[in-house]
Amino acid sequence: MAMVQERAYRDSMMGSLAYPAQRLVRIRYSRQPRDWAARWREAAAAVNYEGVATDGSHIALLTSPIWRKLSRFDLDYPPFDFNSGMGVDPVDYEEAQRHGLVIPEATVDDMDGESLNASLEASIAKMDGDLQQAFVEALEDCVEVEGDRVYYTDPNGTRPVHWSEAGRVICGQRPPVIPDTQARAMVKFVEDQRKFDRSQRGVQDYATQEEWDALYDAVNRITPTDVRESGTLYRGMSIDPNNADQFLVAIKRDGYQALPTKMVDSWSRTEETAQRFAGSGKPGNERIILVNEDYRSGHRIDTIVRTLQDQRRLVNKSDQHPHTNESEVLFMQQVRHGVNKIVRGRDGTPTYVYVSEQ
Repeated sequence: MAMVQERAYRDSMMGSLAYPAQRLVRIRYSRQPRDWAARWREAAAAVNYEGVATDGSHIALLTSPIWRKLSRFDLDYPPFDFNSGMGVDPVDYEEAQRHGLVIPEATVDDMDGESLNASLEASIAKMDGDLQQAFVEALEDCVEVEGDRVYYTDPNGTRPVHWSEAGRVICGQRPPVIPDTQARAMVKFVEDQRKFDRSQRGVQDYATQEEWDALYDAVNRITPTDVRESGTLYRGMSIDPNNADQFLVAIKRDGYQALPTKMVDSWSRTEETAQRFAGSGKPGNERIILVNEDYRSGHRIDTIVRTLQDQRRLVNKSDQHPHTNESEVLFMQQVRHGVNKIVRGRDGTPTYVYVSEQ
């Protein structure tokens, strides 16, 4: 409970220019007080006094690595040790400057965003065989077992997972007390991506902010794949012929990326799928096929889609908005692709645009 409270406090203060630093202080009496002054000096020296006041005041920036180095638990917030009685007090901008600290313009980008359960593990060595089996079965797909160690998969968190295991981790079976927020967000996204497009807010059952956050965490935790692992990617588009020339000129000049109203952009490992989407627009529209020849930041959701299909959770399929197919690769909005070549279509054939991740 103390860790959760202090993590919440750290997150609320991170990025604050008014209180960019904090001081190590004793917050309660300890029957066997440790030499925290010595531990502070050792930790400061170990991080080369990065973001640490050098005047012995026990003050450091919130983003300084000293807080993690000081911790017995490798965390950058209290408690720093068992029954230590030590905590932190905020230090305002002026006081931090007086102690010689250089205040960055913003510190929020230095947050790692890792969930509390990302590194959770436990030993089952002292359990007998029957109890071990019952313990693991009770937690179902929320844990992995290696010898006598149990690792929590962090199904609704941020622990990285390879795309081949993402279906089991994000959409696997779990006890009723553990919600499946990331899986539910994936269901909504796969069934109709418009529900996560800010330009489509009028769509029925549009995603909530909680679902946006859950989808972001789900996609972002899938370790990226590249062209060597997953091959060439395709994206089909249908554009009004009056706007096609303007679109092609713009992406040749500025590159291509997901629209700013979207979190992610969907690509397929199958050209046939891109052809189908390109032909799904209004009659007379120009069909454009983007061909992604080189990338490194794709997030494959193959096993997620397959797992949701096996669980019969995908029900709102229609010809207008077919399910994301099992060859789908997603790129976060900020990923930009440069245009290598454009081959204009003739006599009704699609225009091909060849791109590579910048």
